[in-house]
Amino acid sequence: MRKKHATAPDWPLRFVADADVAAINPGYDTKKGQSYPFVSMDDVRDECRGIASFGTRPLDSSGYTVFRNGDTIFAKITPCTENGKIALVPELPGEIGLGSTEFIVLSPGALILPEFLYFQLIRGDVRALCASLMEGSTGRQRVPTSIFRKRVRIPVPKSLDEQRAVATALAMFDSSITATQAAIAAVERLQQGLMRELLAGQIRADGTARSAKDFWAHDRLGNVPHGWQVARLRDIFRLKNGKSNITANLRATRESAFCHPVYGGNGMTGWSDRFFLSEPTVVIGRVGEYCGAIHATPPESWVTDNALYVEERLAPLDIRYLFHLLTSLRLNRWKATTGQPKITQSETLNIRVAFPEDEDEQRAIADRLAAFHDLIQTKDAKITALQRLKKSLMQNLLTGRKRLSPELIAALNADPVDEKSGGA
Repeated sequence: MRKKHATAPDWPLRFVADADVAAINPGYDTKKGQSYPFVSMDDVRDECRGIASFGTRPLDSSGYTVFRNGDTIFAKITPCTENGKIALVPELPGEIGLGSTEFIVLSPGALILPEFLYFQLIRGDVRALCASLMEGSTGRQRVPTSIFRKRVRIPVPKSLDEQRAVATALAMFDSSITATQAAIAAVERLQQGLMRELLAGQIRADGTARSAKDFWAHDRLGNVPHGWQVARLRDIFRLKNGKSNITANLRATRESAFCHPVYGGNGMTGWSDRFFLSEPTVVIGRVGEYCGAIHATPPESWVTDNALYVEERLAPLDIRYLFHLLTSLRLNRWKATTGQPKITQSETLNIRVAFPEDEDEQRAIADRLAAFHDLIQTKDAKITALQRLKKSLMQNLLTGRKRLSPELIAALNADPVDEKSGGA
């Protein structure tokens, strides 16, 4: 934003708050006591992914921002600004909506389309400039509305058809990303359902169901398949944390710390608290934000002292099966009652589980679940690639450095962006 780029005559740079570009926090007619759709800060997804939901609230005071369909709401307070809580208001049940006072409302003027204004405002360099100009005390800094009048300029093509074509092209990426995310969620639901059935022995690895005669009764776990045993986790494996890893020459150095992946949640940016794992194992995040997170590590990786890891298996147990077994237990339920979330070894190792004695059955179950995991990883990689390409295209298409051909503009205008998407 601070560098001056040459722009075409038909793509002039304009301040966002120029009268014919966008109105800042415009006044709309509202009636006190009337209920309106309400959007809180939590309702807006991070990273400019639209509005997740909205409620209803009566207008009982002046402590709201007011917007209408087609406006962009822009979070002005840290860290919401940096997190990208910016959304194009979709078609609400009514024309007018209410929102948090921590939103700046930008309503498109005569020279700019709503979706084109939205995409200009979520450009990486525009967001970075807005964040750099925040004012106020640490932790309560806000974007002043004045920057849209004096500092933040955006290219505004004179052709509305060209604006619409650019917005449509970018919205296609959003639609593909959203569809892929929905597909991942569907696969994860299937995976969870299959995981419950496989790890409880309700179905075999080949998908066939067990009958009542295939189970024996356990006083704690209920029906357990014949050929499966029940044990506490302490009888299946030993756990250690990074600090207890005393094997010679396995502590990280500045030179070696970044050569291999790191697992363990908090503390992943340091180097002196890393310990080397030469063999594949399972790592459990034990404190803080990543409490209860389960990782299946490849060989030659690092673990931090904020994690527990399976050091030794006492029972014949496939490491991939063990990963799925621990994942199904949702260990993040075992947390300290005070301070930050924390998992203790004693709480974890006291849990009873049932598992097949036959390692071939364990491996077959792990194979079935790994197929879902691989599919999810493939779709995650697709999302990453789409986001990377979209980011590059946004910077080029929204600054006019690259222009769409007249033929492509005409084709994209024949199938304009869906304004109900909210940029999601």
